[in-house]
Amino acid sequence: MISSQLKALININLLFINPQVTDRARKKGKQGKKLTKYILFQYLMSMIIFLAIYGFSMVTIDFSKNTGYFTFYMGLFSVLALSQGISTVYNVFFESQDLAGYLPLPFRQREIFMAKMFVVALSIIPFVLPLFLMYCLTGWRSGVNSVVVLVFSLVLFVLFLIFSFELCSFIVFGLTKTALFKKHKKVMTSLLLILSTVIAVAGIFFMSYQSSSTSFEAQADRPAIALFMPFYWMMHAPFQLNGLLSWAGFITLNLLGLWLIKRTILPKLYEQLLDASPNISHEKRKRKVNQSYNQMLINYNFQLIKDPNLLMQVVTNSLLMPLIFIISFGISGGVSAASLDNTFAIVFLIIGMFLAYLITTPASFIAMIISLDKANFQYIHALPINQKSYLKVKFWLGFSIQLLMFLIASLVATFLFHIPMLLIMSMLVGGVVASYIFSEYYFWRDFRLMDLSWTNVNQLVTRGLGNTGIILKMFGGLIVGGLLIGVTIFGVLVVSALWTSIGMGIVIIGLVIATYVFYRQRYWEIVE
Repeated sequence: MISSQLKALININLLFINPQVTDRARKKGKQGKKLTKYILFQYLMSMIIFLAIYGFSMVTIDFSKNTGYFTFYMGLFSVLALSQGISTVYNVFFESQDLAGYLPLPFRQREIFMAKMFVVALSIIPFVLPLFLMYCLTGWRSGVNSVVVLVFSLVLFVLFLIFSFELCSFIVFGLTKTALFKKHKKVMTSLLLILSTVIAVAGIFFMSYQSSSTSFEAQADRPAIALFMPFYWMMHAPFQLNGLLSWAGFITLNLLGLWLIKRTILPKLYEQLLDASPNISHEKRKRKVNQSYNQMLINYNFQLIKDPNLLMQVVTNSLLMPLIFIISFGISGGVSAASLDNTFAIVFLIIGMFLAYLITTPASFIAMIISLDKANFQYIHALPINQKSYLKVKFWLGFSIQLLMFLIASLVATFLFHIPMLLIMSMLVGGVVASYIFSEYYFWRDFRLMDLSWTNVNQLVTRGLGNTGIILKMFGGLIVGGLLIGVTIFGVLVVSALWTSIGMGIVIIGLVIATYVFYRQRYWEIVE
């Protein structure tokens, strides 16, 4: 049974996952248990939506016969869970800045740890829930009893989550214990960003490369990844020797991990969280002299975005997913643009705009660069500093960062898909145009939804929409972008490349002009 203290801690942490959702629920009159149920319902909807979208592709695969696809999906969601888990564990434990509130209260360290882990799980489950569907499909197609399949799938999914959290906890807490981390906290925290990103990108790259080593004509299924075969046996033949041994081994690993957490992390949880606090730093700031007004503002904003936890969130949520898609599809898809001629320039312009859309998200720098000021925004506004010029520096800095991330993704795509030079230039033009449009939108969205009292970056990311809204918006954009690219290709191949290019060009130019005029009149000319 869950103790009343643990329930209270979980409820408290739930309220702080997304303060905007909590505030909206309170305005609707929801309090106490109704408020908690409302927040949980929002995450449940996110899980259902994500599961439904992935389910369309999964139900067409017979995982009981295609072990390669089973292990590929296991590997895909494992690296996503590990990558997302590392950043989330660090954020929830070391960046939440709520430990001081627990110290005077009679909470045990184990209860605080478990409550925070519940929050971590709630944030990650929507991204890995398709594994539960895959386990069910594998068991059903293998002829296992339906009740057994449901029970075993749920147990295996929970064990997978626990094991992922154990690995993430050992990585994060192990690193923060080192003397090197205590001496160079910002540098070492940045390494967590690099580590989580490398894990995801390298993992997808390795699996895609392995699957492409065998030609599609010779083998419809992907080559199986041996590391994940025990998961296959646990659902395909749970009562045979391979399945029983796999179950016993994985349960033992989980129990060993829990025992190690109990012996190594929990006894000194308070001390480690306080010692590794990001607000305590031994590094000395270097004073820069002879700077102009704009240089000082640019340097100040660079200091804001250099926060390691912020970097971790932004790179993971806005750049990592497009890179994973590009690398996975580029290596295993067998697609090359080397033979395409210049008539496809308009298509690649649209592709560039679509890629910029994927990168410019609510988790981008441009979407939170104003709120990053916190109390400093009001202080600067009280000084004799022109607010318009101050916001312009912020906007163009954020826009430049968005362009840089787009260029990184474009470089990877160019290398993998062998895109000709003229088509590359067209894609870059589309990316610049779309980056400007979406940067204007998210910059002023941040201004409208400004939050200067946030304690968790996720609070800025989920403003206005919540997790469910973000998922719907993301996949809605994928559908619209895919349709737009498809219509453009159809126009080039079937109707007329010239008239399609002219028509789309007019629409894009009109969109840019409309964006410029709208935001200039609605915001730039009004702000003091």
